Amino acid sequence: MCSPEDKAIPFRVLTIDGGGIRGLYTAALLKDIMDHYAQLRGVKSGLDIGTGFDLIAGTSTGGILACALAKGLHPDKVVSLYSEHGPSIFPSPQPSGKGSALIRWAWKHRRSSSANGLALKKRLEDVFGTTTLADLYRERRIALCVPAVHAETSCSKVFKTPHDPDFTIDSCFKLSDVCLATSAAPIVFPVAKIQDHRNAYRQCCFLDGGLWANNPVLVGLIEALHINKLNGEEDRPIDIFSVGTCSPATGHAITNPDRGVFDWNFGVGPLGLSIDAQATGHGYMAVHIARYLKCEANIVRLPCSSPSSGEAQHLALDNPSQEAVQVLLDRARHDSQTVLSKIKNGDADLCRLALVFEMMKPYEEVYQ
Repeated sequence: MCSPEDKAIPFRVLTIDGGGIRGLYTAALLKDIMDHYAQLRGVKSGLDIGTGFDLIAGTSTGGILACALAKGLHPDKVVSLYSEHGPSIFPSPQPSGKGSALIRWAWKHRRSSSANGLALKKRLEDVFGTTTLADLYRERRIALCVPAVHAETSCSKVFKTPHDPDFTIDSCFKLSDVCLATSAAPIVFPVAKIQDHRNAYRQCCFLDGGLWANNPVLVGLIEALHINKLNGEEDRPIDIFSVGTCSPATGHAITNPDRGVFDWNFGVGPLGLSIDAQATGHGYMAVHIARYLKCEANIVRLPCSSPSSGEAQHLALDNPSQEAVQVLLDRARHDSQTVLSKIKNGDADLCRLALVFEMMKPYEEVYQ
């Protein structure tokens, strides 16, 4: 069993990977863990997950979930965003295999994205309304970081709440626009055009943050160090909890090293490969950097089981089918039980997560 240690309360960070519709898995995983602790504590309304963290960082679909949790929305809202509205957001998923169906799909979308950006925009506006990053931080005092890419300059971008009083440039961006920016995956979604609040006559263009930080653990670590320094708490320990999206294994035997456009699935193949490779790379770098910091920094990656080959065929970034939804929900339930079992058996890293859920505020306490 877990018990609190007699030392300073860590600066707690939640980081959430990108992964298209697989964000349903992440939302369901956190919801299942939350439900367990709400029941354990006798809280019928559920626990406000955002209140357990000082900083939340999320990329792409993880950025949508990060914004939702930081705002205090129930994970059910994000689960329903994908399970109920997935087909309208992803009306034309890429076919599996390399047959004629793939060629027809590529030709159909030769001049347009395959997903429905307008449908996603509408759903995000329904969920977040007109709330801005400044509104969020003023109301909740939870720091938020959401990676994206400046489409016109190819430079990385991190949208931030104004938790640093010297960095308020993003304050007026609406959460719905931030979510559009971080999830604008090339080929899948249109480039996100967002109003530049410093220039009424200009729009900024953004692409998916997963192009450089699909696993935002390094973003979370760097920002946590920065906030601790701002607060004069450079020795304060940092706990980072990193959550993935049930990515299927993408490796396979290379039978033909001389690959062309067709073998690379018209560009979608390298996109997924790049996202998976840098996600694992960022996790590796963050863990090793943490060892050399002045403060204690613990990075805990929540266990994620590998889907079977039968399940994996449904886990594309843009597959909204009922089969895909069921696989993601089943994997989330399985992995949440693994987390809870490890906590019960005294896993030192996951016991840190248990303490976070034990301290979260109930919804009725937050909104009474």
